[in-house]
Amino acid sequence: MKLLIATAFLVLTAQESFAQRRPLCEVQMVDSTGRVLDTFSGQMDGNGICRDALRECNLAAQGLRTRVSCVESRVRPDPRPNPNPFPNPRPDPRPDPRPNPNPYPPTADLDVTVVLENTVMQLRGYSVADVNSQCLRQAPFGSFDKMTIVTNNSNVRFVTTYSWWRDAREICGEISRNLDVYSRNIRGMIDVYGDMERQPFSIRAYSKAEALAQCADAYRVSRLISVDEMTLSVNNSATRRLSTYSWWRNASEVCNEVMKVIDQTVY
Repeated sequence: MKLLIATAFLVLTAQESFAQRRPLCEVQMVDSTGRVLDTFSGQMDGNGICRDALRECNLAAQGLRTRVSCVESRVRPDPRPNPNPFPNPRPDPRPDPRPNPNPYPPTADLDVTVVLENTVMQLRGYSVADVNSQCLRQAPFGSFDKMTIVTNNSNVRFVTTYSWWRDAREICGEISRNLDVYSRNIRGMIDVYGDMERQPFSIRAYSKAEALAQCADAYRVSRLISVDEMTLSVNNSATRRLSTYSWWRNASEVCNEVMKVIDQTVY
C-alpha cells in the first residue's frame, strides 16, 4: 500500500513538473494585409499547440469587423530568459561627449488624430486593435476620399483614394494601415501662429497629434470654405508663406500643409 501511494505521488509530481516546464508560445492576430494587430502569450499543451493563446486571440477577434486571423508565431519566447541580459558595465568617469537629447523613453500608448475632410477623430489605445475598435465606434457616416493622420509625434500622412471610403469598416481599415506605431518624443512644445486668408490662428500643443486637432478646430472656427494662401511661424522660426494654384478645400487639405511645416521644424 505504501508503495502505491509513493508511486502515485511521484507521478503527480512529475506531471506538475512537466506542466511547469512546458515551452512558452505566442499567437499573433494579423489582418488581411499581414499587419500584426496584437500578440497573445501562453504555454503549449501536450500536443504542441498554443491552445490558450489561440482561444484568447479568437475571443478578441470576435469584437472586430475587419477580417483577421490568429496565427501561431514561429519564434518561441525563451522559456528560461536571462534575468540580467545587460550586465552592468564599468562606470566611465568621463562625461558623455554626446548626451542623449531625449532621455525619456517613448510612451507605449497610441495617440492618433484623424481629420476626415472636415471631421476630426481623436483615438487613443495601447495597440492597433484597440485603436481600431475605438474607430469603429466613432467613425462618421458618409463618404470620404481624403484623410490626414498623425500618430503621437509622427510625420503627417495624407491619404487619398480614387473611389470613396463609405463606411466605418473601410475608414478604420485605412487608418489602421497608416498608423505609425513607432512612438517618438519631441523637444518642448509646438507653438504656431499665422493666418489663413488673413484670418489669424494659433496652435499650442504638446504633441503633433494634438497640433493636428487644434489646426482642424482653427479652420472650423474661421468658417472659410476654401484657402489658397497661408502664412505661419513655428516655434519663432522665420515666417513661411504657403500658396497653391488651386484651392485647399477642407480641414484635411489645409492642415496637411500646416503639419508639413511643423514636421520640418519640430523633431
